[in-house]
Amino acid sequence: MIRTELLALLPGLLAWWVAVGWSVEAAFLGVYLPVLMLVPDFFRYPIEGLPDPTLSQAAILPIGFAVCWKAIFQKKWTFTVLDGAVFTYLAWQLFSDFNTVGFIDAQNLMFEILTYSLFPYVCGKALIESSGMRVAFARRFVWLLFVVCLISIYEFRMGTSLFRPILSPFFPGQDSGWFTQMRWGFGRIAGPYGHAILMGCIISIGLLLCFWLAQSRLWEKDFKVLGHVHFSKQQLILAGLLLAMVMTLSRGPWLGGVCGLLLATVGWSANMRWALKRNLMMLALVGVLVYSGGKAYLDNSAPPTDHLNTGLAAINSTEVEQSTNYRAQLFDKYLEVVMQRPIGGWGRANWPQVAGMASIDNNYLFIALNSGLVGVGLFLLMLIVASARLLLSGFSAEHEETSERAFHFTLLGAIVAVGVTIVSVFMGSQLAPLLFLVLGWADACTIGELARAKTIGVDQESNAYDMVGVVA
Repeated sequence: MIRTELLALLPGLLAWWVAVGWSVEAAFLGVYLPVLMLVPDFFRYPIEGLPDPTLSQAAILPIGFAVCWKAIFQKKWTFTVLDGAVFTYLAWQLFSDFNTVGFIDAQNLMFEILTYSLFPYVCGKALIESSGMRVAFARRFVWLLFVVCLISIYEFRMGTSLFRPILSPFFPGQDSGWFTQMRWGFGRIAGPYGHAILMGCIISIGLLLCFWLAQSRLWEKDFKVLGHVHFSKQQLILAGLLLAMVMTLSRGPWLGGVCGLLLATVGWSANMRWALKRNLMMLALVGVLVYSGGKAYLDNSAPPTDHLNTGLAAINSTEVEQSTNYRAQLFDKYLEVVMQRPIGGWGRANWPQVAGMASIDNNYLFIALNSGLVGVGLFLLMLIVASARLLLSGFSAEHEETSERAFHFTLLGAIVAVGVTIVSVFMGSQLAPLLFLVLGWADACTIGELARAKTIGVDQESNAYDMVGVVA
């Protein structure tokens, strides 16, 4: 009998076929990106003794190997400081897991590092800029996200996702851990991304790219299927993304999105240095207000806890208060666990759990538990190096076209938005590969035109994505 879970391997076969028949760029834009953005990433094909691939992992495999082959054996890769930071962080993750848990789990982690981190990073660096896909990729990313947001209106109103039921019959027993959380009587939309905070963070990236496209006048005036309507295409898409951001009912992505937008708008200013100083002061003010307000809220709402069996606020607290109090206690309770193994950590999901606190809703704490404070330092170094390079390259492009320098600050805003948001959530699902893809994309934008052309060596006269065209 044919196992229906084999469906998870289909995107990999399709990506291989497109890459061979057309190009690696076509497979990346036309297969991997739609699968990543539209398909839940918790359905897998179980393989005895080997890692169990999801649909997006299967899709990136042939693409990632093809790009790495060109980079290594055709010497078409320009090594940078960010490469060193990314590779060191990933290597430390693997070393920590192998040292504490053993080979069986380490091989699974190695597969996840390849498909969720390394391959998205090298594709972001070696495909988008060098093949001239910047606008095509940004538009397709935003368009796919817009479709997700429209479908998710049903989840907001009815409290049930429309994404999971489609694939659940093909993957029996794999959909039990995900559900739509309710807040104020509405469903917190998560789309195909598992959790509302993850979706909100991904929408933040989409909003920044959509804003850049709109300011650069890179959208058509109208939707082809709607014809001429009162509102332009870019206005409708921006409105849809903003509405979806509200429907996540998640404060972390709202805060992260505001921080990212403040940095992204610097690139559009005539006096970027003054704009950066002004916006950094605004960010500092926002930080002080959030910290002061949050502390006052906790002091007034958090009831005393006699033991750790619940890890939550009192039963009669609201859902928002429970969530806030949980995160407030989370760091305090697990800090002692982190300090028991501060260097290498406990390995992936191998730490002793505090009663009632199985969910680690802070990615920095999650990394500290997995790979110690060294892992957290390497992760922060990776974000800081990428941000610093974008900041410097943005200012060095001060006399270039406004859209070009603004794009550097747009990617900077996306990285900062993610960095702020993951204080309140584990960086799982599609957010992890998207962050590494953006990091690679950012590096490609900072190595200069000559070096950027050497990164992959695509024939610029050939249309690398003729088969898939440009959606939206």
